[in-house]
Amino acid sequence: MAATGAGIVALVFSRSAAALGGVRRSFIAEAARMRREAMASGDRPFGAVVVTDGVIIGYGPSRVLLDHNPNAHAERIALSDAQKRHGLNATIGCDLFDFPAVSRVRGCHCGRQR
Repeated sequence: MAATGAGIVALVFSRSAAALGGVRRSFIAEAARMRREAMASGDRPFGAVVVTDGVIIGYGPSRVLLDHNPNAHAERIALSDAQKRHGLNATIGCDLFDFPAVSRVRGCHCGRQR
């Protein structure tokens, strides 16, 4: 699923993710797809999806560089997308799956200059 040296991290904002079991892999794979989308468009290598009741309701590739906005992290884009599609309350009790660039990345480097 991931290239050699890549790490997978799932950020979970509710207890329901434990019940998802093997289905979580498909959510992580979709977050990885968002990561590839961000990279293909010239942005930072981060992607995220928002899941409620086992269904992806929001997608988010990083848009920090494209939008010139240090707040346009993949997680925020995914949450915003879910709320635009399904209403403000859609993200209550959701699960957020995040795919970082590589396991060596510590913290967020989006606000740093190259």
